[in-house]
Amino acid sequence: MVKLNYKEYCLDIPNNVYLPSEDTYLLLETIQEDIKNKVIDSFLEIGVGSGYISLGLYNQVNKMKVTDINPCVIDYIKDLKQKYDLNKLEVIKSNLFKNIIERFDLIIFNPPYVPSELVPKETDIEKLSTDGGSFGRKIILKFLMNLNKYLTENGVCYLLISSFNNPHYVFKQILKNNLNYKVLDEKNIFFEKLIILKITLKK
Repeated sequence: MVKLNYKEYCLDIPNNVYLPSEDTYLLLETIQEDIKNKVIDSFLEIGVGSGYISLGLYNQVNKMKVTDINPCVIDYIKDLKQKYDLNKLEVIKSNLFKNIIERFDLIIFNPPYVPSELVPKETDIEKLSTDGGSFGRKIILKFLMNLNKYLTENGVCYLLISSFNNPHYVFKQILKNNLNYKVLDEKNIFFEKLIILKITLKK
């Protein structure tokens, strides 16, 4: 377990839950800069992990849903909800959108984006939180195939991808799925570049 103090929260993050890292910080900072002090009515984070991003935006959201495929994450976030009386937060075990039925004004996804061949397969956290399949984009593409069914008319999605994923191929798939995109931020770390995309419905 890793203890992390964040804002007014003390996070006791289990060992098999992905810890906040460079990608987490970049995604949250970019979203905060883009939405400023705007209040969001309905919010969904796919793959909530440590909860760092959702907690960072909690006070700007009226209704918040978070999902994860990892049962350890679900238990951990439910404990956080109870500990801090996060009554606007609903926790759902789901593989991407599988158990989601409504549309949202804001959707966030920091996906597993590392190509399978670069991911050690020793623990569940590595398989569930980082392994993005072939070219690291298998899960990203599945997400994009269904995204337009879950955004409200003026809804926005913030998605993190990597230079590992062949970004131009991802961009083509976004357009193919009746969506538009804008690159909001980029950051070079080690041997890759992280890219933050703002995605909206094509009108």
